[in-house]
Amino acid sequence: MKILLYLLAVAVLIFIIRLGDLYTQLSRYQKFWDYQNRLPIAQDDFVYVAFGDSAAQGVGASTPVRGYVGLIARQIHEDTGKNVKIINLSKSGGKIRDVIDTQIPKYKEIKKVDLVTIEIGANDILTFEPGEFRKDITELMNLLPAGTVISDIPS
Repeated sequence: MKILLYLLAVAVLIFIIRLGDLYTQLSRYQKFWDYQNRLPIAQDDFVYVAFGDSAAQGVGASTPVRGYVGLIARQIHEDTGKNVKIINLSKSGGKIRDVIDTQIPKYKEIKKVDLVTIEIGANDILTFEPGEFRKDITELMNLLPAGTVISDIPS
């Protein structure tokens, strides 16, 4: 019985430590992408813009570039040999309206873009109202550039 309680205590401690690490990732990963976004774009760079929420930030991965955005960029580099300039406009906790109101306007300032991806909507489910969701997602889809790769999270 004592061993079982000890193992349970260790498991709870590991969970608390991991939860704390995940919480600190939110600000660390945002700062990482904010810094990367300010770096200049070279003329021959492959420019990849990411919209979205914490998934696009890479939260949960061991480093920001080990999230899906970094993995896509790495594959593009391997396939093309080009330097991939990632402009990650995502925000942890972001909702569809955040992309429309904040991320799309920043995107419009970028002169050259080769790829756009978006992953958004999970945080909208917390306050889901079908009519509002439909209105916002329709507005967003109409604002996205042609050829945008849209994630499809199974329902």
